[in-house]
Amino acid sequence: MNDAEPSAWEWMFHGRYLGFTITFTHAVTPEECLRRYGVDPAAARHLPFVGIDAALQPGPDDAILRVGTLREWVFAIEILGGMGNAPSMLAEISRDTETIAIHVGASALHTVTYWVNGQPLEKFEPGEAPTLRAAGAHPFWDATERYRTAQPETRAVLAAMQAVEERVGGHLTPDLDDGPLLSVVLPQILPPPPSPMPALPRVNPSPPERLGRHLGSFRPPER
Repeated sequence: MNDAEPSAWEWMFHGRYLGFTITFTHAVTPEECLRRYGVDPAAARHLPFVGIDAALQPGPDDAILRVGTLREWVFAIEILGGMGNAPSMLAEISRDTETIAIHVGASALHTVTYWVNGQPLEKFEPGEAPTLRAAGAHPFWDATERYRTAQPETRAVLAAMQAVEERVGGHLTPDLDDGPLLSVVLPQILPPPPSPMPALPRVNPSPPERLGRHLGSFRPPER
């Protein structure tokens, strides 16, 4: 039985961040993850969350990127930035692997995106069926909706974080985020766009199945 709980992620939404983008990338090192973001790992410092702005002194158009490990995944939290949600960046981050991106905007726009080996497979705004786009199956949407059905009082974005936890096998904790984590200033300058690719088609999802003992599993993508 999956033990994911929405409360496990609530700390990220209670004043800790005004907005963030977080990516989870499978089977890469933190240093490689930084390189895929276009950052020299040698420029990063192991820093705690407290005092991070004073330590790095980002400019008004910069974000702060903090990178760490969670089981077999590397997470990258972009504070007040959206580079990790951009197709041109996701194409690079997910090269030869898979990446899940969750964007939580200061304007309450929340998105979940799933890429495999430079290609988008799924994207949606949690709880907003007309936004679902997918190339075939859409396991993150399905899992999010199952959690929402079982816990109707839960915010849609927290249900989506539960779906991500189901895939990566764990959740971030305040202690882990307190650091120290590899941290660096990330200018908000997009890399060159990837080769043209077809847009993900819109999908009309079926109603979620009744939640039972098992939520279903995410099968690793074939690469």
